[in-house]
Amino acid sequence: MTELRSDGKCFVCGDKNPKGLRAVFSVNRKEKTIRTTYRFSETFQGYAGIVHGGILSLLLDEAMVKLAYELDFPAVTGEITVRFRSSLYTGEKVLVHGIIERLDRRILLAKAQAEKEDGAVVAEAKAKLFLV
Repeated sequence: MTELRSDGKCFVCGDKNPKGLRAVFSVNRKEKTIRTTYRFSETFQGYAGIVHGGILSLLLDEAMVKLAYELDFPAVTGEITVRFRSSLYTGEKVLVHGIIERLDRRILLAKAQAEKEDGAVVAEAKAKLFLV
């Protein structure tokens, strides 16, 4: 079995990755939730001025997997579904929050959501995370 460990070089949250996002997450262990805020630069755009959907998906995925890890459930993403509701523009602040909904044997079911400052939902994700 593979041991999952952090070495600080994660592309999303690693503080030792000079090319990464360096997103800072806060975890509420009691409520099994996680959150972060982020502003994407033009480096992460798809169409002019619009954050690439794959990059936004990356942040949603990280929220769910990092939460599992922080709750002592080391896991990897087995399946993820992302639904985009509106565009996120470069330079615009986004709030991402996630929650672990259920542990079903060796599978965690998780959700994450990205919202603009006014509360408008940008994207929603659901994932099946496999415990390692």
